Amino acid sequence: MTRRAWKPSDIQRQEVEILTGCGFTHDQVAVVMRVDIKTLEKHCKAELARGVDSANSKVAARLFSMAVKGDPPAATFFWAKTRMGWRETDRLEHTGKDGAPITITVEQLADKLRRLEGGPAAGEPNP
Repeated sequence: MTRRAWKPSDIQRQEVEILTGCGFTHDQVAVVMRVDIKTLEKHCKAELARGVDSANSKVAARLFSMAVKGDPPAATFFWAKTRMGWRETDRLEHTGKDGAPITITVEQLADKLRRLEGGPAAGEPNP
Protein backbone atom coordinates (compact mmCIF):
# COMPACT_ATOMS: atom_id res chain seq x y z
CA MET A 1 0.00 0.00 0.00
CA THR A 2 1.46 3.36 -0.99
CA ARG A 3 1.21 6.48 1.11
CA ARG A 4 -0.72 9.44 -0.09
CA ALA A 5 1.49 12.47 -0.85
CA TRP A 6 1.43 15.13 1.85
CA LYS A 7 -0.05 18.37 0.65
CA PRO A 8 0.07 20.99 3.45
CA SER A 9 -2.95 23.18 4.02
CA ASP A 10 -2.63 26.93 4.51
CA ILE A 11 -3.02 26.39 8.27
CA GLN A 12 -0.23 23.78 8.27
CA ARG A 13 2.04 26.10 6.31
CA GLN A 14 1.38 28.85 8.83
CA GLU A 15 2.15 26.46 11.68
CA VAL A 16 5.46 25.47 10.03
CA GLU A 17 6.42 29.14 9.76
CA ILE A 18 5.49 29.84 13.38
CA LEU A 19 7.35 26.80 14.72
CA THR A 20 10.45 27.72 12.74
CA GLY A 21 10.21 31.29 13.97
CA CYS A 22 10.01 30.07 17.57
CA GLY A 23 13.32 28.27 17.19
CA PHE A 24 12.28 24.72 16.28
CA THR A 25 14.74 22.94 13.99
CA HIS A 26 13.51 21.53 10.69
CA ASP A 27 13.72 18.04 12.20
CA GLN A 28 11.56 19.11 15.14
CA VAL A 29 9.01 20.75 12.86
CA ALA A 30 8.82 17.55 10.79
CA VAL A 31 8.06 15.55 13.94
CA VAL A 32 5.31 17.96 14.99
CA MET A 33 3.82 17.94 11.48
CA ARG A 34 4.18 14.13 11.32
CA VAL A 35 6.03 14.12 8.00
CA ASP A 36 9.48 13.15 6.84
CA ILE A 37 12.06 15.96 6.90
CA LYS A 38 12.59 15.71 3.14
CA THR A 39 8.85 16.00 2.52
CA LEU A 40 8.63 19.01 4.81
CA GLU A 41 11.55 20.76 3.12
CA LYS A 42 10.10 19.98 -0.32
CA HIS A 43 6.61 21.32 0.36
CA CYS A 44 7.30 24.10 2.90
CA LYS A 45 10.60 25.54 1.69
CA ALA A 46 9.38 29.15 1.79
CA GLU A 47 7.82 28.83 5.25
CA LEU A 48 10.97 27.24 6.69
CA ALA A 49 13.10 30.02 5.21
CA ARG A 50 10.76 32.81 6.28
CA GLY A 51 9.95 31.68 9.84
CA VAL A 52 12.86 33.18 11.77
CA ASP A 53 12.85 36.47 9.84
CA SER A 54 9.10 36.79 10.26
CA ALA A 55 9.25 36.22 14.03
CA ASN A 56 12.22 38.56 14.47
CA SER A 57 10.54 41.32 12.49
CA LYS A 58 7.46 41.08 14.73
CA VAL A 59 9.61 41.28 17.87
CA ALA A 60 11.62 44.18 16.44
CA ALA A 61 8.41 46.06 15.63
CA ARG A 62 7.10 45.42 19.16
CA LEU A 63 10.43 46.48 20.67
CA PHE A 64 10.33 49.75 18.71
CA SER A 65 6.72 50.37 19.75
CA MET A 66 7.59 49.76 23.41
CA ALA A 67 10.62 52.02 23.21
CA VAL A 68 8.49 54.84 21.85
CA LYS A 69 5.78 54.28 24.49
CA GLY A 70 8.20 53.59 27.36
CA ASP A 71 6.82 50.10 28.04
CA PRO A 72 9.80 47.66 28.22
CA PRO A 73 8.89 44.08 29.24
CA ALA A 74 11.88 41.83 29.85
CA ALA A 75 10.67 39.03 27.55
CA THR A 76 11.03 41.24 24.49
CA PHE A 77 14.56 42.21 25.50
CA PHE A 78 15.40 38.56 26.12
CA TRP A 79 14.21 37.60 22.63
CA ALA A 80 16.09 40.42 20.93
CA LYS A 81 19.33 39.54 22.72
CA THR A 82 19.20 35.75 22.53
CA ARG A 83 17.42 35.11 19.24
CA MET A 84 18.31 38.19 17.21
CA GLY A 85 21.84 38.76 18.52
CA TRP A 86 21.15 42.33 19.61
CA ARG A 87 23.22 43.84 22.39
CA GLU A 88 22.81 46.84 24.67
CA THR A 89 26.45 47.89 24.54
CA ASP A 90 29.49 47.37 22.39
CA ARG A 91 32.36 45.37 23.75
CA LEU A 92 35.71 47.09 23.73
CA GLU A 93 38.83 45.25 24.74
CA HIS A 94 42.15 46.91 25.48
CA THR A 95 45.39 45.09 24.90
CA GLY A 96 49.06 45.82 25.07
CA LYS A 97 51.48 45.88 22.16
CA ASP A 98 50.62 43.41 19.38
CA GLY A 99 47.62 42.08 21.31
CA ALA A 100 49.62 41.06 24.34
CA PRO A 101 48.26 41.63 27.85
CA ILE A 102 48.69 45.10 29.30
CA THR A 103 51.62 45.12 31.69
CA ILE A 104 52.22 47.54 34.52
CA THR A 105 55.12 47.74 36.94
CA VAL A 106 54.74 48.01 40.70
CA GLU A 107 56.17 51.52 40.50
CA GLN A 108 53.61 52.57 37.87
CA LEU A 109 50.80 51.12 39.96
CA ALA A 110 52.01 52.88 43.10
CA ASP A 111 52.24 56.14 41.17
CA LYS A 112 48.67 55.78 39.88
CA LEU A 113 47.43 55.03 43.40
CA ARG A 114 49.20 58.13 44.78
CA ARG A 115 47.55 60.30 42.13
CA LEU A 116 44.13 58.76 42.84
CA GLU A 117 44.57 59.59 46.51
CA GLY A 118 45.41 63.19 45.61
CA GLY A 119 49.14 62.94 46.19
CA PRO A 120 51.87 63.93 43.76
CA ALA A 121 53.05 61.61 41.01
CA ALA A 122 56.55 60.19 41.26
CA GLY A 123 59.13 62.92 40.64
CA GLU A 124 56.67 65.78 41.34
CA PRO A 125 57.26 68.09 44.32
CA ASN A 126 55.03 67.54 47.33
CA PRO A 127 53.03 70.78 47.91
